[in-house]
Amino acid sequence: MKKGRIILLSASIVLAGSACWYFFCRDTEPTYQGKPLSFWLSQEGQDQQKTEREMIAAVQAIGPPAVPFLVKAITRESFGLKGFYRDTWMRLPFWAQRRLPQPKPGHVERWRAIRALRSMGPAAEPAVPDLIRTLRRTFASNVSITPSGKVSYPANFFPMGDILRSELAATLIFIGGTNRPGN
Repeated sequence: MKKGRIILLSASIVLAGSACWYFFCRDTEPTYQGKPLSFWLSQEGQDQQKTEREMIAAVQAIGPPAVPFLVKAITRESFGLKGFYRDTWMRLPFWAQRRLPQPKPGHVERWRAIRALRSMGPAAEPAVPDLIRTLRRTFASNVSITPSGKVSYPANFFPMGDILRSELAATLIFIGGTNRPGN
């Protein structure tokens, strides 16, 4: 009986601690018109130009507090639940794929976050060091191919397509500023 109480008490403490962290210690995401920044980055619609204009308006209204969240959206690995769902959905049989919503490609939120940072111009200067580090990590200089044909990347490699890489470089040029690593 005592063992069951200890387990219940331990589980309650872990749950209470997790709830406290979630509500008090995590970064609160900035909002615009009552909706979080992640909503504006992931928004979809028939008119892509309209949704991009709305996203840019939201980011510009939020201002500099949006910068850390946009940097996280760009530098975040495509893992976690979304990455798992995307990978699993592709392996499902056709009848299951028809019944489940198609996952968004992993680069969509990165693309929108890059565009949002660019729209902020010099106000996004605090993001420059992180963006430079991310850009450097996208080049796989030490890629090797095993005898079985499997590609092996270095540990700090960050996968990003050529278009996203060039978009990130153009954003760095547009933001400008003197906030560079080593300065």
